[in-house]
Amino acid sequence: MKKLTLLILIAFFVKAVVFSQGCLPGGITFTTQEAIDSFQTDYPDCTEIEGRVMIYGGNITNLVGLSVVTSIGEELVISDNNALTSISGLNNIVEIGGYLVIGYNNELTSLTGLNNIVSINGNLEVIGNNLLTNLSGLDNITTIGGHFRIYENDLLTSFTGVESLTAIGGDLYIYNSFVLTSLVGLSNVTSIGENLFIGCESGYLSALTTLVGLYNLTTIGGNATLLSNSSLIDLEGLNNLTSIGETLTIDGNNILSSIEGISNIESIINNLNIRNNPLLSTCEVVSVCEYLANPTGNVSIFNNAPGCNSAEEVEEACLVSVESYDVESEFSIYPNPSKNKLFLSNKSGIAINEVNIYNQLGQKVLHESTVSGLIDISTLDNGIYVIELFTDRIVIRETLIVEK
Repeated sequence: MKKLTLLILIAFFVKAVVFSQGCLPGGITFTTQEAIDSFQTDYPDCTEIEGRVMIYGGNITNLVGLSVVTSIGEELVISDNNALTSISGLNNIVEIGGYLVIGYNNELTSLTGLNNIVSINGNLEVIGNNLLTNLSGLDNITTIGGHFRIYENDLLTSFTGVESLTAIGGDLYIYNSFVLTSLVGLSNVTSIGENLFIGCESGYLSALTTLVGLYNLTTIGGNATLLSNSSLIDLEGLNNLTSIGETLTIDGNNILSSIEGISNIESIINNLNIRNNPLLSTCEVVSVCEYLANPTGNVSIFNNAPGCNSAEEVEEACLVSVESYDVESEFSIYPNPSKNKLFLSNKSGIAINEVNIYNQLGQKVLHESTVSGLIDISTLDNGIYVIELFTDRIVIRETLIVEK
């Protein structure tokens, strides 16, 4: 009896070892729904795929056949699937040894199915998924060892779904679009190992108005680039950023009127570029002034508004003590959003000499040189604008939303 019991235990142990063994060291590629459906039959007890997994094909509609897979040793690529609407069959995967790419899946509406993944050793790239509106499904990922790249997802409005993410080992690359309005979801990211890029090609419109989703970010190991964000008003959201390992570039942001959000940067190792921001006249924030006092690389400041058109202009402004005003308590611009009429309330007694309104391309669409308490904006189309008030002492800029 004891021998029989021992044999049963040994048999059970051997079975358990076989069941947990890795499989497919050379990886596997799925191009048809039939191949996915027959996976468990073709590869019995295969739960830990050692190599890469490629999934692409015109008739793949679901991944339920892969529900036994718990880990992938190398890359997982889900790409160019014209009929795939869900990846819920991947619910049991807890580890991906390489990168994860989800790209150009024209019918994919959700990333639900990846909820058990905690970390990705390589890159995470979400590219060209035309119906994807958020990143829910990546909820438990805390670290990305490589780059985190998001671009060409035409309906993606925010980063909702990656709230657990705290560290990115490589780049955070966000190629903007006219629907991405917020970086909410990235609020727990504290460090980016390499570069931060937020922007799009010059001449393209983008909807991103704020960077507040990055308010816990403290360090960027490489370059920080904000390029051609046509709706970005200011840099609030980068207030806790203290270190940039390479170059800071702020270029071609048409209605950017304040860079106060980067005041707390203590270290910019190499170059400083502030250029082609037509409404940016005040660049003498603490971090910029400190860098100009002791530059460690090249300085390129030009083609901004007067006051920030050269390094010499900014250096001069850095030496001047400017009286501080509480703009919100002294001046009111209402209603906002507005339809046809805009009212100006001035409690300070400071005369408003001129009012300009600019569209998202940085074009002046309204000018008032005789300023009363009422401005007619009935000629303006729906959209986001910047209103600029000139006084003898200060220039006030605020975002204006027109909704009719």
